[in-house]
Amino acid sequence: MSDSDNSQGDYWDNMTAYRPPADRIDTAAKWHAPELDLHGRLDGQNNQLTALPDSIGNLHGITTLYLHDNQLTEVPDSPPDSAS
Repeated sequence: MSDSDNSQGDYWDNMTAYRPPADRIDTAAKWHAPELDLHGRLDGQNNQLTALPDSIGNLHGITTLYLHDNQLTEVPDSPPDSAS
């Protein structure tokens, strides 16, 4: 793989992996992003989640949530269907 083939990966890492989860959530809320990347860092910086932040519940436009490389010990229950 050449350096140019990895440019999107480098960009993605710079935009997400090195920012704390709270910053990523705030940015997603500000821009009404359809995706949120909360993948953990495996570089010893202790940036891995053990639980999902409550603030994720306020993001109504998220359709894709990336959570790989974390240490999740629990996943919240699905909220009740508000249409019933």
